[in-house]
Amino acid sequence: MPPPPSAMSPLAMYRNLVRAARSFQDYNVREYALRRVRSGFKENASTDAVQAELLMHKATKELRTMQRQATVYNLYAGGMKSILETKGVA
Repeated sequence: MPPPPSAMSPLAMYRNLVRAARSFQDYNVREYALRRVRSGFKENASTDAVQAELLMHKATKELRTMQRQATVYNLYAGGMKSILETKGVA
């Protein structure tokens, strides 16, 4: 379980969200989650302290949700890989 938002830096939160996004086995879901994390942090790069605290709290909720979703998705994931994940595709 991640520490409370006040104890975690934005960089650590970003790393945890990216790590959680990479834990999805499905290519499309994984790339979507990574895009969401990157765009969310880019949009909110320059915010004041009060807004940053609210965003960190929201990010903590998103991290927990993403971890739960990754667990469920990976339980029911199929064995087939996406065409983009196969090697030798030119």
